[in-house]
Amino acid sequence: MKYSVLATICAFTARKKLCWCTSLLLLSVSPIEAKGTQPNILFIVVDNQPASILGTYGNPDVKTPNIDRLATEGVRFTRAFAVHGMCSPTRATLLTGLLPSQHGVQDWLDDEEMGSWPSDWNAIREYRTLPYTLKNRGYQTSLIGKWHLGQPRPPDEWFDYWVTFNLGHTIDFWNNEINDNSNKYKVEGQHSVDFFSDKAVEYLQNYDHQKPFFLMPNLSDSPRRGGVWHRQQS
Repeated sequence: MKYSVLATICAFTARKKLCWCTSLLLLSVSPIEAKGTQPNILFIVVDNQPASILGTYGNPDVKTPNIDRLATEGVRFTRAFAVHGMCSPTRATLLTGLLPSQHGVQDWLDDEEMGSWPSDWNAIREYRTLPYTLKNRGYQTSLIGKWHLGQPRPPDEWFDYWVTFNLGHTIDFWNNEINDNSNKYKVEGQHSVDFFSDKAVEYLQNYDHQKPFFLMPNLSDSPRRGGVWHRQQS
């Protein structure tokens, strides 16, 4: 069974953020389509990378041919913006389609308070979300990368598969403890963006091709390959 791929790329900074969740939510709540016509959805969210440094948004100097191709063959939402400059509120908006004043996440979540949170707590669990809607329409749903909306365990009713930090925000790009569907381990000698990118590729190589997928890679910095990353020695 063949499915098309709808690729969306969201890059946001504290100054300006492109948010495409509202349009995706509108797509997801339309009457269910016949099998074979539901597109696969690759929804890439990147912290600390303004859209203006991507070729597909007009940058003449930074070469991003693969991202440009995804944007050309997928969907770009160029007139939708988030109204908050921090990561947790913006991610909550992307998932719910609600303003921070509506979903209540007004700032980044402090990991030092995790001990006081219920074991399954997340800040937007009460709301209908994009992955929940898609999962109930027959999609395989996956989140890989930064979560930072509560305990490091996204709800089962939202995501079939998830890989994230064992803490909320990015403390370091190296030697991170990972929560991989509740299997915890430490990744050493690999930049976190490369690790999460590899896990996303692994997912795309092994998902059930009989069903459409929704994959949300949340990367904490822009990926760089070919030995560009060098950790400074202390």
